[in-house]
Amino acid sequence: MFDVAASNILNYFTGAWRLERRVTDQPLMHGEAQFSPSATQPNHLDFVERLSWPAANGQRIQAQRAYTYRRTDTGLAIDFADGVSTGALFLAFDFDRASELTSHHLCIADHYDGRFVFHSAQAFELSFQVVGPHKDYHIRTRFER
Repeated sequence: MFDVAASNILNYFTGAWRLERRVTDQPLMHGEAQFSPSATQPNHLDFVERLSWPAANGQRIQAQRAYTYRRTDTGLAIDFADGVSTGALFLAFDFDRASELTSHHLCIADHYDGRFVFHSAQAFELSFQVVGPHKDYHIRTRFER
């Protein structure tokens, strides 16, 4: 594994990444992500991911999601940057230096356990175990430069 310092976390993420996402019982998804320095907020990155995957009818489904990654006094926070939850905290990670980060997010009655694993300067994974009254699935996204 690869250690990342909290003081350098935004530099680590900055740039373009290819991604591959696996979700329980769903087709494999492919896409790209971009972490860009915020034009208005210091110590913030604007994150946008674009994904596609095959639909049952042979067409391709397209999706996009945005978040704000921000350096905090104690580590890293990720906020929603689109949809009805814009500006709300999604995940927070308290750390100084780590090769793995974990966090928990409660969305109404659904629990999202998030985990970053840093493999190298060129690859990391973000995964979620999602459990709730009507949810039970796993999401694993691998990012590579």
